[in-house]
Amino acid sequence: MTSFPTTTLNSFPNEILLLIFQDLDLISLLSVCNVSKRFHQMATVALEMRFAEPNLRLNLGFDQEHKWRFNVDFKFSHVNTQTGNLVFKPAKQQTSLRLFHSPLLRNPTINKISLSCRQVSSSNTLKSKSKSSSTSLQSNILPSIPTNFLQRSCKFSVKSCGQQERQRKVYRIGHGLTHLQVSYSFTYTVETAPPSIQKLRGGERWVNPIAFECPTSFFYPHEPTAHKIIMSLLGYRKTTTNITTTAVTSCASGTKQKPEKNGERSIFTFRLKNKKKSLRVGKESTNNSGYSWWAFL
Repeated sequence: MTSFPTTTLNSFPNEILLLIFQDLDLISLLSVCNVSKRFHQMATVALEMRFAEPNLRLNLGFDQEHKWRFNVDFKFSHVNTQTGNLVFKPAKQQTSLRLFHSPLLRNPTINKISLSCRQVSSSNTLKSKSKSSSTSLQSNILPSIPTNFLQRSCKFSVKSCGQQERQRKVYRIGHGLTHLQVSYSFTYTVETAPPSIQKLRGGERWVNPIAFECPTSFFYPHEPTAHKIIMSLLGYRKTTTNITTTAVTSCASGTKQKPEKNGERSIFTFRLKNKKKSLRVGKESTNNSGYSWWAFL
């Protein structure tokens, strides 16, 4: 029986890898992006094709005071050659949101970002086919993707007119369970209400979404909020101080031993970020050439 040498995907040429990645679904492509830099580069090309499918949309939910709510569908436009980020633009041209600026009102927010499927067809035959494929995509892919990629709402200002950009970060889990801070940006313009339109109230602004930009890691799995808080609280800075003392007193079996001359003590201090508490761990030499350890907050 002829035996063939074993090989790995990493040894395949880029052309073969791209052909393989093009047959993967969205979830698998996002997982492949998280394997290595080379896989990330090749999978990003396949992701461009996947996001460019006409039935796939990025939906942004806008809200102000739980009263004025809007949902805007974005479609994939291109990849930013300078940053490598994915750029999405509104699916419909001249999309305007009627929002308001007032000291009595909170700023509007983006409270939800999700992926959704849309049926796009021009005939009854294509419609039924598109419906079945869209339903399949919805049932097989989208349930595995978070219903909201935001961990907290993104506030943006409508006080000043003109083009503005709002940048925020989300927390994701990367390759090898690394914890990532992923930036995204929302670009929009703010205008006053047209003179021909009757204002609903003072401070009315017309907001026109322009683009939403994010890296592929924006769609990686969420980092649990609890873990993020714990890592933030337990982050510490380690400092080491060596102190040579002329005498060290140690106790053993309830009896007090004589001080050891020229003993050596090492103290390790772990300070928490808030600097309110510190953990001190010490090591002292004993008369029998051993060491005793102690620790206190």
